[in-house]
Amino acid sequence: MASRFTVALAPLRMLGEEVAAARPAPLGLVDVYAAVIPGFSYQPAVHVNYQETRLRVKDGLAKLKDLPKEMGGSGVAVAE
Repeated sequence: MASRFTVALAPLRMLGEEVAAARPAPLGLVDVYAAVIPGFSYQPAVHVNYQETRLRVKDGLAKLKDLPKEMGGSGVAVAE
């Protein structure tokens, strides 16, 4: 049986490009890539899962070890 995400994203996949990514439980979220939304001005605010990064970015944004507390993570910040 198809998940709600599969059904909802099927028409988007027919466009020939990946425009979103379904996230597994328990979050139940769908990431829609900002670059595919016409007229949407994306302003990043935080880096998540930063302790796993291989490319350090010095951009002044907050860097979190995993996810914010509100999303089930620790909310612990790591050094830039």
